Amino acid sequence: MHLIDVNAVLSIEEGTEELDPNLEILKCFHGEELQRLEYAILSHCWSTRASDEVTFEQLLSLTRMTRERIRDLPGYRKIVASCRRARDHDQLNWLWVDTCCIEQREREEAINSMYRWYGHSKKCYAYLHDVIENTLPAKAEGKKPRWFLRGWTLQELIAPRAVLFFNGGWELIGDKKSLAPTLKHITRIPEYVLAYGLPSPQQTDRPSVAQIFSWAADRETKRNEDWAYSLMGLFEVEIFKSYGTRNAFQRLQEAIIKKYNDHSIFAWFEMKRPGSVLADNPSYFWGSSDIVNCSITGPLPRVQQGIIRTRLSVSRCRSSSFYYEAQLACRRSGDLQRPVTILIASLDDRYYRVFGDFTPTSKAEDRELDLSCRSIDGRSFTFQIPRTVELGDQQLCCNHPDDSLELPRGYKVIHYAGQSQTCGFKVILGHCLGLDSVHILTGRPSSEDIPDPDTLLHHTNRINELRIQIAEGGERTGFALANHVHIPGTAQAVELLYTKRSYFVSLQLHLVVCPGCCTPVWHRQLKEDGDEGDLRVGKCFKKIIRSYDPHPQSDCIRTCMGCCTGQVFEPKSFHYLSAS
Repeated sequence: MHLIDVNAVLSIEEGTEELDPNLEILKCFHGEELQRLEYAILSHCWSTRASDEVTFEQLLSLTRMTRERIRDLPGYRKIVASCRRARDHDQLNWLWVDTCCIEQREREEAINSMYRWYGHSKKCYAYLHDVIENTLPAKAEGKKPRWFLRGWTLQELIAPRAVLFFNGGWELIGDKKSLAPTLKHITRIPEYVLAYGLPSPQQTDRPSVAQIFSWAADRETKRNEDWAYSLMGLFEVEIFKSYGTRNAFQRLQEAIIKKYNDHSIFAWFEMKRPGSVLADNPSYFWGSSDIVNCSITGPLPRVQQGIIRTRLSVSRCRSSSFYYEAQLACRRSGDLQRPVTILIASLDDRYYRVFGDFTPTSKAEDRELDLSCRSIDGRSFTFQIPRTVELGDQQLCCNHPDDSLELPRGYKVIHYAGQSQTCGFKVILGHCLGLDSVHILTGRPSSEDIPDPDTLLHHTNRINELRIQIAEGGERTGFALANHVHIPGTAQAVELLYTKRSYFVSLQLHLVVCPGCCTPVWHRQLKEDGDEGDLRVGKCFKKIIRSYDPHPQSDCIRTCMGCCTGQVFEPKSFHYLSAS
């Protein structure tokens, strides 16, 4: 660890004689010598221009610079002010500053040791360059002081025992312990942590993983990887430092899971994107500052090849065979009776994080689950949609301007309506967990393009339950009846034919005679040893003929003459499933 000789710097700044070229500005300390040494440490925001800060090489050649050139460096003025504070008020002879005390070849060691270096310091000087008053405001000029928005300063606030705050004129504002109530308001960090330090992992009053991450939720770093590297010390873990490789914040979470049996690491709620049970960055934990842990018995989770194997208590959700509510061993501090829950979906023997409002119906049971900590394939689905549909003597026109729609993720609702706006229907196109989905809703068209997310997720659950998945590729592409729904106020029903090739989905819409009304849910498997299958539904007889014609023009799916069943035909599995 390189430290600045406070007296050497001040002799250069205050001296009247020529500089001594042999004066040693930086000295390296190791081991026990460093443990016994008392030093001050500077916590500050780097200038927006890197050239304004003093580098390691510049500090080494400080004695060979002219005094005017030294004083022209804004970063140098921070060093001089810190040295004066250390010598005149705190009787300290050594100072550490991150801009100029790290040699390039020592960078990884410095990142690993940073939290410990701040923790061992005698005094930490927090310099708030954009604060004018000699008080600590919760906001300054419409926003927090920049020091409270920087990722690295979080550990620089928590690790040292004594933190002194200075404004832009280097006037003392106060120390961390006396300012704890105000700091709590600014940072959401509990007062006891600010006043007495972060409890060790063995202590029962240690904040949960989710709570610690929430302190960094509104902080920024210049490089995404520093979100993870700046938080390692708070959790006493280390990860391989590399920029531009696999998500460092995910690797940090995996390292934490291997060390702590703490379910709160899954208790994030801000970003409604399905996929990994791990968050992409600390901002996902914005609403998790009140998450507290419950006692957990059993072994630590296992992390291997993108899977987290752990035991959770799960309940099946209503009308679903693959959506589950999972109970975590943590609670909100204001609601200690109910555990925090998340929604997961089973797909290919793995469980993925999903979002929505689904009611659990089964009794909770403990299961060993393979939770995915990898994202689903991010490729977009392209939906080909018809521009118009004939309804008697009028056309129902689509409100989407093109005949195709590319959907990276999520949901889109398109409307079909005539000029009179008296009847019409909507088609929901979805992409969730790497699966596409389509569904028809009938009724008067709405002026809203997208209904609320919970409504969409409800319909997506129903759609995915239908297992509308057609074999990808090949010379012949299968097709399926995705929906067959009655249009209220007419004698018509909408048939939606669905075909798929890789990430391209083609939809065909037909209006057919529907003299009856829709029936309840059915589920009946057809015989696989023939080209035809018959199903009697109540008093209605319906015949289905399977076909692999990629461009179905004939009535290969014959409509019901007594009622509209809203059923789905899957060429491979030969299942009848209701869309009602």
